[in-house]
Amino acid sequence: MTPRSKNQTTERKRQPPHPFHEYVGRELTWSQPRAMKREFVLRAGRTDVAHLRWVKVLGSLAEGRAGDQRWTFKRCGFLKPYVSIRETGAKADAARIELGWWGNGTLHFPDGRTLQWARSSFWSWTCDWSFSTSDGRRVVQFTPKLTMWRRVAIARIYDQGEHTGEAPLLILLGWYLIVTMVDECQAATGIACT
Repeated sequence: MTPRSKNQTTERKRQPPHPFHEYVGRELTWSQPRAMKREFVLRAGRTDVAHLRWVKVLGSLAEGRAGDQRWTFKRCGFLKPYVSIRETGAKADAARIELGWWGNGTLHFPDGRTLQWARSSFWSWTCDWSFSTSDGRRVVQFTPKLTMWRRVAIARIYDQGEHTGEAPLLILLGWYLIVTMVDECQAATGIACT
């Protein structure tokens, strides 16, 4: 692998944001450019598609950006955990996901629509995770490749009509949930949960 020059890095960052419908069916990769920093980049090939970063080292508040859309994610609750999702600067939730003890959950939108968040296997944290419709059609899927020091995943967006437009939010939220679960598991056990 050849090192990137400063001009190549600047060129990549200046590319205009792409509409997410271009990424339906394509393999996208979440990566962690620097080990030990809770900052992540979603790429389609060499194009930056989205960014997710935690505001504080030990906090649950994260900021996500996909194109010109920006959200904040914050895990709340203990016995009934949930994640509050807001457009940056908004006072009201744009959506909220209620989580079960094993990480699965239901994403609720203000208009009453829901999506299910679940993993494909009970026995492993590194199996596929996905958002699906009530009849089981996948909207976004993640295949984590986790190590003790870095978090990486392959993500795929599926064409599911009315939910495809929510792909930017779902791609950020899903990765936020996976990273948060793994970090909490590692903190609780003192070992890598991979």
